[in-house]
Amino acid sequence: MVLRLTLILLFVMTVNVATAKEVQCLADMAYIEARGEGSRGIKAVTDVMFNRIKSPKFPSTVCSNYYKRGQYERAGAINKTPGVRQTEAYKRVLNQVSSEYKSFINGTHKDSVNGALFFNATSNHPIRNVSYRMRLGSHHFYR
Repeated sequence: MVLRLTLILLFVMTVNVATAKEVQCLADMAYIEARGEGSRGIKAVTDVMFNRIKSPKFPSTVCSNYYKRGQYERAGAINKTPGVRQTEAYKRVLNQVSSEYKSFINGTHKDSVNGALFFNATSNHPIRNVSYRMRLGSHHFYR
């Protein structure tokens, strides 16, 4: 009985650590990619990540998508800026994406980007060989 309870507790702790890491990767990505876009922009880039996780063409976790070579040019850049995770701006992003992640896990998430799997800044050249979905703020979204 004690062993079983210990294993259950260990499992719950492991799940919580994994979830916290996923949320941090999501917050890092949203902060770097859309911190100037407001809550709609943050939701949009977060939704792209969720669409990727659901797609068999991409890795099945936030962190594996975020750190996949060639996907997010500035992945990990936040680690080179000491103290950024303690700023109010980052905390606002973290709070929003935590809520978005919870709704995604619970199956109540609503996609705001029409199934988009990619986005880029409007100042960049359009992405080729994909279907244009929409523009929001300074980003274009594609599938």
